[in-house]
Amino acid sequence: MTGEPSRKSKIDKIIMNNSYVLFFLISDTEEFKRVTIALMKAGINSFVTVPVDENVEIRLGVKEFSGQENFPQFYNNGELQTI
Repeated sequence: MTGEPSRKSKIDKIIMNNSYVLFFLISDTEEFKRVTIALMKAGINSFVTVPVDENVEIRLGVKEFSGQENFPQFYNNGELQTI
């Protein structure tokens, strides 16, 4: 045991330390634009973005945390939201 936090606990920390978090795929620019516009239209103009294709551990951690395979995933105060 290395003492490092689990992938899931790392994601939990990101989500709990930020009111709004968007996990997204850089490679899917159209979907990123659609989601960003939808969030802004909803009045959410400030949110943390976390690209998941750059880091396998983050991508797998988000999947473990949410139990979902799809991206983007948007969290509002710790709750996964449909966008």
